[in-house]
Formats: sequence, structure tokens, C-alpha cells
Amino acid sequence: GIKSNIENKDFESIAELSDSVLDGALTAAQGNTGIIYTGFLAGFFPCIAEEKEVSAEKMGIAFEKGYERARESIQDPKEGTMLDVIKAFALAIKDYSRKEKDIVKNFYFALEKANEALLDTPNKMEVLKKAGVVDAGGLGFLMILETYLDTLKEQEEDPFVIKTKQETEIMKPKRFIQILSNRYEVVALLDIEVIPLRIIWEEGENVAGENVCQRIKEAKEKGISSCPKIEPILPEFFMESYKTQLQKFDDVLCIVSSSVLSNNYDSALKGRDLKIEEIVRKIDKTIDKVNLYCIVEKNDWWNKEKKSWLKKKTRYSLGEMRNGKIVHIENVKNTEFAEAIFRKIEKNSKKEIKNGKRIRAVIAHGDNLEEAEKLKKLLKGIKKTDISFINITDPVTSINACPQSLLVGWIIK
Repeated sequence: GIKSNIENKDFESIAELSDSVLDGALTAAQGNTGIIYTGFLAGFFPCIAEEKEVSAEKMGIAFEKGYERARESIQDPKEGTMLDVIKAFALAIKDYSRKEKDIVKNFYFALEKANEALLDTPNKMEVLKKAGVVDAGGLGFLMILETYLDTLKEQEEDPFVIKTKQETEIMKPKRFIQILSNRYEVVALLDIEVIPLRIIWEEGENVAGENVCQRIKEAKEKGISSCPKIEPILPEFFMESYKTQLQKFDDVLCIVSSSVLSNNYDSALKGRDLKIEEIVRKIDKTIDKVNLYCIVEKNDWWNKEKKSWLKKKTRYSLGEMRNGKIVHIENVKNTEFAEAIFRKIEKNSKKEIKNGKRIRAVIAHGDNLEEAEKLKKLLKGIKKTDISFINITDPVTSINACPQSLLVGWIIK
């Protein structure tokens, strides 16, 4: 993600930094929150990257443009979300910049407004009010703003400007938009409702890591033997999501982890039954059109209660989805993950490619970005192949699969 792209690196300019930040955001962002935040960055950085000095006024304009781009990044923006916090901060810092030239003071003032907007999110979103929580994305953005402020306070020079170097050409906004629309068209353009998961792991609460697999590996190094669990989502949350979507669509397709991995499948069914007068259709035909290959540790990892995948192994299982179920195909060396999946896709798509069809693929991994990038490069060598994105596996899959896991879903169209 963003952290791995900028950690322990020296940047000669904000333009150079923006390249790395946007690339990290596009690679790791998930759900509506990821789309909105990436949209914000795509609007924010172009306003300051070419400047030798960033004044309070320029900073205010940058946040305003960041908010505008964030709002444009999703099809149906709603109140009670992360957007409220971004908007409150952006409007406040731009307004204060007209009177006050000290950027740090403006940040303090604007943070107060952003915090007020965050606390008000439950009043605008019924599902938050019922759960007694604020919007998670808004809270995350507020925490990011606080780190910005901490960094600004450490600046020993002029508090009225942020000085930059100008040695790298800025990535153009047009490219940002092209990447965003390609990377997140499934979530944004189809207006997908995302229900967040909560991880329960008392022993590993303070274990560091950018994702679930990294935290589990770090926990093992610290001698922690327990593994995290996913808190079941109440059927009422699914029901609220169904109701929201049924206001816009005639039918709803709910995608949730297998009942073998979590209880959320059963909750999704119960949530549907709570609203029996509505029509929620399961689209079985879709299963036959989606191809999936995955590499994990055990041939039958999805049936095992106890996982041993923290141990070092030299061979892993290559599985394929058939009739909606994962079946083992063959064993694969730990150095040939990308090559093994690539050979299968290349073989099974030759005929369709010759007939003028295209491959659209998405890649996911537990904590194995190197193999994921290698697979992307190999698949790009196949004519008429598009890779929509590379992402971390969802928390449920991450907990049940090994950190080295590599998955690719693909369709021919």
C-alpha cells in the first residue's frame, strides 16, 4: 500500500511523492472508503505538486479539489460517510486560509470542523446509529489529518509555507482518472454496498502489520499462538444493505464468504428473510462465467479447523473453482506460484483469444505482492488481457488461507 511505497525513501519533490502515494493507494485500496480516499489524493496532489512553495491559500484549494474529486469518484455519494469529514475539513481550511496565513493554525481550526462532522455521521446514517458508532472511513481520514498536522508542527522553518523541490514532472490528472475508472469500475460504477468486517484477536490486538497475514506472521515471531477470528455480522446489517440497494435496483446479488469459513453466509440469508416482501435473487448463472485459480498451503485447507500454514513449506496446492467449489488440481513449488497459474490461464484461453475475445482478471494475495506482480506481468503478455487490480485478500480468506496465497479470478468476454 501507500506505506510500503514511501517508507524509508527520500523524495526530491511532492510530484515524486505523489507518484508513489497514488500507486500505493491504487494497489491496496478496498471498498468505497478506498475509492473515496484515492479520489481525494488524485484531486489533492495535482494542486500542489508543481509549486515551489505551498501557501495556506494553495493548501486550502488543494483540499477543496481533493473533496470534489473524492465525491466524483463514486456514483451515488451519501451523507453520513467519509465524504462528510473530507467536506467539512476542506471547506473550513479554505475559508480560514482567506484570513489566516499560518497553515498549522488553519489545520487546528479545520480539524475541529472535521471532528464535528464525524460525530454527526450516526445522525445521517441509520445503520451507524443502531450500532452506536461513527463512520469508520471518516474516522480513518481524521486520523490521517492529525498525522499531517503532527508533521507540519515539526517543520522548523516558515510556518506560513511548505517548501518543495521541483525536479520531477507531475503525473497529469487525466491519468489519475483513467486509472481510477479502470481500477474501481466494479465497485463504483455498479454502486456496490460494502459491509465492513470486525476482527477479534485479543492477544494480537497490538501486533503490527499492514494486513491480517502480516500481523499473524508477526504474532508467531512474538510467540502468540492464537489466530484472529471474524466477528459475525448481524442479519440486520445485511437487511439494511438489501433495503438500500433495492431502492435503486430490482434485484440484489450478495457476495459473501463461504459458510465453511464464516457465519456471515447464514447471516446474509437471515437478513434476506427479514425482508420477505422484497425480491432478492441469487444469480446462479454468474458462477459458470467466473474462473478462479488459487494457490494455498493445504489441498483441503478450506475444510481444516486447525491451520498449520505458518510453517515453512516447499509445496502448495493449486486449486480451481468448479461448479462453485474449490477442487485441488496439483501441487506447486513455492517458487512457481505465478508461473503455475499463468500456464493454466494461457492454456484455457487460447481458443477464445483466437476468436477475438478478451480476458479480464483480478489478482489477490495474502501477503505475497512479489508473486502477484509477477503474475500480472505474465498475464499482460497474453494478447487482449486486462488486469483490473491487485489487492490483498479479504480478512476472512486471509485468516483461513496462508500468507503466501495467490488467487486470480478471470472471465472471458
